[in-house]
Amino acid sequence: MWIDRILLLLVFTCAAGCASLPPQVEVLWEEKLRWIIQLEDLRILRALNTPPAVVLAPASQGRPAVLQTPPPSDLIRLLSDREVRVRHRAALAMGRIGLSEAIEPLAMLLKDPEKEVRQMAAFAIGLIGDGNSRLALQEALNDSEPIVQGRAAEALGKIGNSEDATAISAMVQVHIQDGRNYPLDSTVAGKAVQLGLHALAQLGSYEALTAAVLDTQGEPISHWWPVASSLQQISDPRAVSALLTLLQTEAAFTPAFAARGLGALKSLAAVEPLMRIVEQNRSNLVLGVQSIRALAAIGDKQAVPFIFAVAQNNNVPLAFRLEAVSAIGIFEHEGSVEVLLNLLSARSPALRAAAMSSLGRVDPETFIIALSGLEADIHWSVRVAQAKALGSLASERAMPRLTRMLQDTDQRVILAVLNSLVAIRAPQVESILYEKLTADDDSVRATAAKGLGKLGITDSVNSLIRMYQDLQDEPEFAARVAALEALTLLDLNVAQPVLEAALMDKNWTVRVRAAELLRNVDSSNTFDSVIRPTPNRFVLDESEWEQIISPKYSPLAYIDTTQGTIEIELAVLDAPLTVANFIRLARNNFFEGMAIYRAEDNFVLQSGDPHENGHGGPGYTIRDEINQRPFLRGTVGMSLNFEDSAGSQFFITHSPQPGFDGRYSAFGQVVNGIEVVDKIEPWDIIKQVRIWDGNRMWP
Repeated sequence: MWIDRILLLLVFTCAAGCASLPPQVEVLWEEKLRWIIQLEDLRILRALNTPPAVVLAPASQGRPAVLQTPPPSDLIRLLSDREVRVRHRAALAMGRIGLSEAIEPLAMLLKDPEKEVRQMAAFAIGLIGDGNSRLALQEALNDSEPIVQGRAAEALGKIGNSEDATAISAMVQVHIQDGRNYPLDSTVAGKAVQLGLHALAQLGSYEALTAAVLDTQGEPISHWWPVASSLQQISDPRAVSALLTLLQTEAAFTPAFAARGLGALKSLAAVEPLMRIVEQNRSNLVLGVQSIRALAAIGDKQAVPFIFAVAQNNNVPLAFRLEAVSAIGIFEHEGSVEVLLNLLSARSPALRAAAMSSLGRVDPETFIIALSGLEADIHWSVRVAQAKALGSLASERAMPRLTRMLQDTDQRVILAVLNSLVAIRAPQVESILYEKLTADDDSVRATAAKGLGKLGITDSVNSLIRMYQDLQDEPEFAARVAALEALTLLDLNVAQPVLEAALMDKNWTVRVRAAELLRNVDSSNTFDSVIRPTPNRFVLDESEWEQIISPKYSPLAYIDTTQGTIEIELAVLDAPLTVANFIRLARNNFFEGMAIYRAEDNFVLQSGDPHENGHGGPGYTIRDEINQRPFLRGTVGMSLNFEDSAGSQFFITHSPQPGFDGRYSAFGQVVNGIEVVDKIEPWDIIKQVRIWDGNRMWP
């Protein structure tokens, strides 16, 4: 196919009869895109060794040579490409790579004639977060296109200089007035408003925010959910009146954001409305769950009987009961013990775990007595909850039982036991942590290393260095990263040479974390040039490249669970390597039989972890592909520990999560089965993940 294109181009080139400059075979879009993705994955702006032009046809009398143009191996050069889509995609890649060298050319791109290129340049600058771009972004706030204005505001919010709040507010005020005439969520101006409001919340300027969203009486001029989201995020007591108004609206998601804000502000005026919402909205899990959380955060005693009733009611959604049981642990009411003791034998392991946690907080004495009469729970997550609860007690009470729990055969329980032993500063904890530095499980080794760092055991530095060095050839990275973090806490002078060596670790994720830790030692050096290019790329075969470079269809994923099937449209154009990784894992049956270990309504459900506790993965990591897809209800994203640490864990959002935008790789959207997402409870199972690529279903 590639040869056919070259021959066709040769015909046209020769027919043109150009005798001045040697004619060149133009590089096709697909080839440029491949190079952009490869440079992005390598985290470099240009190839280290650019090959020379290839002579496809030698010169002859009357005709110059025909040259094959070298690969488009310099992203900065591609910013001046004649094709809009090339400039647009190259700008995104430069933002993902994150080098300050890209700021100046991206700032120049804010003057590009195409709005799509300008807005992507602003987004990319925001990903880099360099304050030297503020002036160019301030000018972009006055761009003729609202979407460019919004992306400039978003970038300024990420840079974080509060002096920009007034200008962002002025931009928002112009567009939010449109919401009085037609819904903001369906307009480009509305997108600018949403981005601007989130930026104002990030900058923490109450005056600038309320100048845009409140009228002269202090009431919200729009009931759109981003208004409630920004007001709750800024967490200012002066917002209570507006949040109470928004709590009563029927707009989607707005009351839930308002409830969250009122809970954080501990508004007593919200208690009765919140209880009514829970009673009247049992089918609205997002709103009901957030209302119970808000009641717990407020902590008013008048809500206690209501919370007790919800916790014990078998006819309300499990999500409501779980939140109510957690709330009981916060209230610490005298009637709590009887309710919690009864729930220790609940059918749901999630409910038993929640009751265990709350009982340990409400009445430690009764908690210890109750444990003596219970056999070890059959589900490991309940034993983890027990270990965590013991970590909040006095050492003399907790130590005997935690010591026995060290014999648990499930390493996930051992993690919790080690953390609790560190929390209570158990007498024998130092020797236990030393022993676990050589455990077979990488998560256990990491937990032990972190524990030594938290306890300030300076004598452990040699053991931590030795552990890091012994594990350098292992595919897992958690223990190596934990060793570096612990060394930084214990002795910066000793840590520095180890961190410098880790800049060349075989795992890119370790390099990234080492550079971040070294910046605490030497803030004048970013270490960007030292750690690049990435040592471990995500390698694709030709069929995989074809699927992401020139997809004929948007691939679909069907997640078959014990509650039903969730159909997801995969965003192959926005996150090509992430999608390719997900498809590869699905075709290899990686997700089959895996538990959905996290299911929090009004937040996310999460899976993709073979350990089912948030610490596992496929044995490798992939680079982040942050993009402009917002995290709305049903958006699918990749879980992270920190930058570029994704592997196989993914999540699906129950509700809008604007705090995730620009932080996590969004790579799909639920198109069917959102009701299944709502029904899923902790420890439901993924039976399999099937992939439709337009030709066939896998597996």
